[in-house]
Amino acid sequence: MSSTELLYELVKIPSTSTNEREISIFLENKLVDLGMEITRIGNSLIGKLGRGRPILMLCGHLDTVTFLSASNKRGEIVWEG
Repeated sequence: MSSTELLYELVKIPSTSTNEREISIFLENKLVDLGMEITRIGNSLIGKLGRGRPILMLCGHLDTVTFLSASNKRGEIVWEG
């Protein structure tokens, strides 16, 4: 799956504030497929890959702004809203 296809799959999942369960499950499955060990706290995910150093932390949020529609045209994500 390309990064554009992954982004398109992510933006299609409804995930407004307090409704992030579906997108967190989707991401958890993708991270496990990459070989990560996942710890879940509510809808927050903590992923570990390997042991020791170096340590890298990626911090973000899963909720999105509501939009009307999204489409994947010629490898470009286009949405309204």
